[in-house]
Amino acid sequence: MENNEDKLMKIYFGGWYQRTTLHLTEVFNMMNSGSSYLNLNKEKLKRLSEGLDLVEVSREVGYLEFIRAKTKDGVVIRYYEDGLYVMEKEAKDVAGESEVLEKYYKERFEPAINYLFSLGAPTPKELANIKSKHQVA
Repeated sequence: MENNEDKLMKIYFGGWYQRTTLHLTEVFNMMNSGSSYLNLNKEKLKRLSEGLDLVEVSREVGYLEFIRAKTKDGVVIRYYEDGLYVMEKEAKDVAGESEVLEKYYKERFEPAINYLFSLGAPTPKELANIKSKHQVA
């Protein structure tokens, strides 16, 4: 009989920002070099970018264009041109690693993305009032 406690599984965490292909370059520049052509505080943007703890960043083409990034802790991020983002991590301890993904999102990813787009067009009222709990699968 197989011991499931030693089996690695992948867990996923994701969501969506209302964005287009035009925004993909901004996200790539921030993730890749901590830079932006926007009128943002350069030191703050660099600090938030470094806080992502990325070791790999690439821009790739599939059915949709996307950014693929990997953190020091093994979180793989795919940020698509339509604003969908998916984070995945291999885990033996699903509950523990789920907390790692949620913490990474709340403390690192969300603040960086929110700051990057803090000067942009306002979010439509219908979307701004949506409060959703992220599911980890």
